[in-house]
Amino acid sequence: MSVFELSTRLSSFNRKKGASAVAKAAYRAGVVISCEREQKTHDYSRKSGVELAAIVLPAGSPEWARDRAKLWNAAEYAERNKDRRARSVWRENAVVAREWLFTLPHELSKEGRERAARAVAEHFVQNHGVAVDFAIHESVKDGDERNWHVHMMMTSRRMTDAGLKGKTTEFRDDRKKAAALTKSLRK
Repeated sequence: MSVFELSTRLSSFNRKKGASAVAKAAYRAGVVISCEREQKTHDYSRKSGVELAAIVLPAGSPEWARDRAKLWNAAEYAERNKDRRARSVWRENAVVAREWLFTLPHELSKEGRERAARAVAEHFVQNHGVAVDFAIHESVKDGDERNWHVHMMMTSRRMTDAGLKGKTTEFRDDRKKAAALTKSLRK
């Protein structure tokens, strides 16, 4: 019998620290995506170890959001300055996405890993209204072969039928809130 221990880590992708949600999504899914904001193509198509990558959306989301490139470019585009006097069109300190990283018991089958990842993704979609893009990864080369894990990226804005709208404030970088969210997620 295996015990499911959800070890989690929440991190934010902030432009101030040089992060690009498009680049992160391309890497996690092992695909090629061009970032409109950076005018740069991120090619991780040769990356191995990605078992599955999928997007989970709230009911009524626009069809374009199922396309990883369109979803993450829209997330980047949503974080721009509205003040014409600003130095840049893009908000420099914007949090464009957040990621939960969690491990999976090595005893789970491929189907079990997918069911577990989808259940967590659905939890975020239903309780927070965000778009979730998850990727199940094998353990790293020369690492513990039992280290199956999930990178679960979510938009920092809620997905509506009109696209990405209001910010998700419940995930702000607050240790007490993050601990409470992790505890709730484990349940």
